[in-house]
Amino acid sequence: MRNRVTPIILSGLAILPLLGATGCVDGGSDSVGMEDGPTGMSGDGDGDGDGDGDGDGDGDPICGDGVVGGDEECDEGEDNANEGSCTEACLSPICGDGYLQPSNEEACDEGAANDDLGACTSECALPACGDGYLQTSNDETCDEGAENGTGASDCTAECVLTECGDGFTGASEACDDGTDNGTGATDCMDDCTVTTCGDGFVGSSEECDDENVVDGDGCSSSCALDGCALLTPETLFPVAPATLSETGLYADIAAKTLASDVREFTPKYSLWTDGAVKTRWISLPECVDLEPAIIDSSDMDAWQIPIGAKLWKEFVVDGKRIETRIEHRYGPGIFDVLYAAYVWNDSETEADLVPVTGIADAKGTNHDIPSLSDCLRCHGTGSPGAGGYPGRWNGFSAVQLSHAGAGVSLEDLINEGWLSDLPPMMLTSYDLPGTAEDMAALGYLHANCGHCHNDSVTGLGSPSMALWAVTSADLVPDTPVYLTAVGVPSGFPFGGGTLRIEAGAHAASAIWYRMSQRGTVDQMPPVGTEVVDQVGLDLVAAWIDGL
Repeated sequence: MRNRVTPIILSGLAILPLLGATGCVDGGSDSVGMEDGPTGMSGDGDGDGDGDGDGDGDGDPICGDGVVGGDEECDEGEDNANEGSCTEACLSPICGDGYLQPSNEEACDEGAANDDLGACTSECALPACGDGYLQTSNDETCDEGAENGTGASDCTAECVLTECGDGFTGASEACDDGTDNGTGATDCMDDCTVTTCGDGFVGSSEECDDENVVDGDGCSSSCALDGCALLTPETLFPVAPATLSETGLYADIAAKTLASDVREFTPKYSLWTDGAVKTRWISLPECVDLEPAIIDSSDMDAWQIPIGAKLWKEFVVDGKRIETRIEHRYGPGIFDVLYAAYVWNDSETEADLVPVTGIADAKGTNHDIPSLSDCLRCHGTGSPGAGGYPGRWNGFSAVQLSHAGAGVSLEDLINEGWLSDLPPMMLTSYDLPGTAEDMAALGYLHANCGHCHNDSVTGLGSPSMALWAVTSADLVPDTPVYLTAVGVPSGFPFGGGTLRIEAGAHAASAIWYRMSQRGTVDQMPPVGTEVVDQVGLDLVAAWIDGL
């Protein structure tokens, strides 16, 4: 803004010649040499006696007379206006004088309040998206000027910071396909990152993604279908068959002759089911161009069985076959797992599919065949925080098969080439740490609690307690049970104490207390049992008291 001196406007004033100037040296009519006051006091600025105030020969300027004179920048007479092309002070309009002057191509003018971050910029322009200034008065949350909307920054063309899912790929995002994010229609996931093979998300450029880069498990290291994923459709059934005989467990169900590819296995630590006698089998498929199929054991604590694999578990109560359950991985996705239960007929020649609601007190016993939702509470859905997984294949793991008993063992799987990754140092079994009492208690908690309470992504997010045994713990204090339960506040109100496990005091330990309950919201496990396992309860009590 240029500096100006405001002119003195004299209107209607007649300046008369001085007839008798006191103090004139020569007594003449020339005002030169006046000694009666400062120069100009007589109205003759240059003292030459002509009455011309500024000495330019045109008389004093009068703002508004239509004649530009003296210090006037302009004079349009009666048309002078502060909002026009000449102000009332005969000054040309400039940005910052506080007047809105369209003739100066101004869109606004707040005088000294003009600010590039305010409602009127220093150039008397209204704030505009793309001018490079963040102007909240213009509802902007960003403004990067020429970079707006180019992806060079996170600022959109509308001067709004990008958000994942708005369809604009900002500098902090790898992709953004709007409503297609996370659907698989593109390779862009919900968090605006690009899918990579092995992350569990099947993008548009992938045929499958089973959360690993193992070849031969149905989804290859480049996320293309392979091996087990190419099995014939009748081998893979996403919908449960109507009868057990159709699932492939038996070659002759009436004679109880197992199919040739079915093998029995027994977990080292058993889940309590009110005293039911249980038998378990697994069928690992013969897959295209693979001999044998591959179990992904890259995480030794969380195996992934190959596509086409089936696991069965039979329950006998009071000497009668009650039910047989099946768990079947039929596809490459983490959700591609079928759970179903079959109730045996009285002659035990066939078992029929149980409704998803389950059957209470099946066949006149106290044994409940679970609903599908109860199955998922223990085996998990594959979703974050839902419980289950790595225990989705409960009982079939490195820890559970580390035995020399009947059925398939970890050593068998190693020797037969079923595992993608072998245990370190030529190990063929994993023993839990500590004494025999330590191992028994840790194993019991692993089998009965760890399938829900684990620190995997899909384990129960609350409470943050891990009871799943891991192969990497060499000492009892290194186990998840010890680290997350012993001496840790429970947050669960009960009369005996305040800790999950209080060393030396089982009755003051929330875990023991909840194991001792049935028929209330306090009971643990919450499903699958109506009778306290007194042997297991005493085992855990003795272990806690010995800590």
